[in-house]
Amino acid sequence: MKTTIKKATVEDVEIVAGLAVQMWNTHTLEELKQEFLDAMNKESSTVFLALSDEGAVGFAQCGLRRDYVEGTASSPVGYLEGIFVAEEYRKRGLAKDMLEACQSWAKEQGCTEFASDCELENEESLKFHLKMGFEEANRIICFTKKLIDSGDAKIKLLFGTGNQAKLSAMKSRLEKIGIELIGLSDLRKEGKTIPEVRETGDTPLENARLKALAYYEAFRMPVFSCDSGLYFDDVPDEVQPGVHVRNVNGKCLSDEEMMEYYAGLVRQYGNLMARYKNAICFVMDENHIYESMDPSMDSEKFILTDKPHSAIRKKGFPLDSMSIDVKTNQYYYDLPADELEQFAVEDGVLQFFEKMRRICFQNVLPEGNR
Repeated sequence: MKTTIKKATVEDVEIVAGLAVQMWNTHTLEELKQEFLDAMNKESSTVFLALSDEGAVGFAQCGLRRDYVEGTASSPVGYLEGIFVAEEYRKRGLAKDMLEACQSWAKEQGCTEFASDCELENEESLKFHLKMGFEEANRIICFTKKLIDSGDAKIKLLFGTGNQAKLSAMKSRLEKIGIELIGLSDLRKEGKTIPEVRETGDTPLENARLKALAYYEAFRMPVFSCDSGLYFDDVPDEVQPGVHVRNVNGKCLSDEEMMEYYAGLVRQYGNLMARYKNAICFVMDENHIYESMDPSMDSEKFILTDKPHSAIRKKGFPLDSMSIDVKTNQYYYDLPADELEQFAVEDGVLQFFEKMRRICFQNVLPEGNR
């Protein structure tokens, strides 16, 4: 079997993440993709792939650590962050080859020492490190202690949206898990200038990232932004809205124009089976950026009709008045309040913020945001 070792590029990020999730299975594929994308875009870290005739079968990630590394006397130190070979390709020297590639890279960065670590109970990893010439530097037990009772404390986040309907719906859901929201309109009332962010991304996640990064840069406070794409079953690509739900043929539609346009599509193609794909980017600070477009955030499929609800309209959500629940055949606005709230903010979104809340307290938000 012929194998080669190559330096991974951003085009390989999905392949690398697919291998990594087999080792770090407490993380989602989306989380790992973002982590490796960040690593590949930094001069202080790199990733190598082991390739066979069948494709990628292993990876190694290494970086530079400038803080103290146990057992070393120099800085920076090359550090093996992770190494993995698919089970059926082990014991063929691939891990050794990737490690050597990492060490050569570290030397090129001016390092004179290289380090790594493993869990105390990981005997297989320990044997590998010793066989590769590493010397055991120390064994430690790590301790943590919470200085804040995260169960009762609240945190305050900026929701980077000017859509009051979206802000209200998100506030209602997140206040139940101890997250208080303010919106761009609140900052405008304080006399702050709100930057105009052009949503030029091709996916909901790209647009969410553009907005969150821009608002963090402007206000230097923890902020998240969301974006959605609307997708129909069985329609031509040229009429698939995607992220351009409100922008049609270069024009930003009003609520009334949106209802008229989409009613026209329904008359042309029949009642449309639809769903929203949702994405979030949360910027806590320059070093802590979290994002997701996990399928658990997708809306349930619904029917878009050309006959709007006879009585209810909600500014900012024009298509909701044309949306029908597949299970009950009821308009969304005729559903019980708790079900309607869930449709407005999907459970996957809530799970994302529950995780972010824990992360916020682990990293301890700056005073005034907790």
